[in-house]
Amino acid sequence: METRSSFLREITFAAMVSRTFVAPLERLKLEYIVRGEQKNLFEVIKVIAATQGLKGFWKGNFVNILRTAPFKSINFYAYDTYRSQLLKLSGNEETTNFERFLSGAAAGITATLLCLPMDTVSS
Repeated sequence: METRSSFLREITFAAMVSRTFVAPLERLKLEYIVRGEQKNLFEVIKVIAATQGLKGFWKGNFVNILRTAPFKSINFYAYDTYRSQLLKLSGNEETTNFERFLSGAAAGITATLLCLPMDTVSS
């Protein structure tokens, strides 16, 4: 059985990879927000590529990873912990939908409370 620390590392790595994968889309979204949709999508892509090169599409990705990877890791870890504790308390073989809902809500609250200072500092 996997240890919790390796589970946490795998979740963190998955969050980092997924954030890096969608970084160009995040960058385009941010440009649209900042520029107030004054240009069409292809013009925005051309401007970023011409002024910053290919690396420009990943601008700000490292900070985004530093912000989101801990949140995702804590959220998944807390969900798993709360779900297993509720499973022990109920004595059932599987968790019910309501127990999964409670686990998810508690995990989201936990991750938000623990990561809120990081979001405040990065703003």
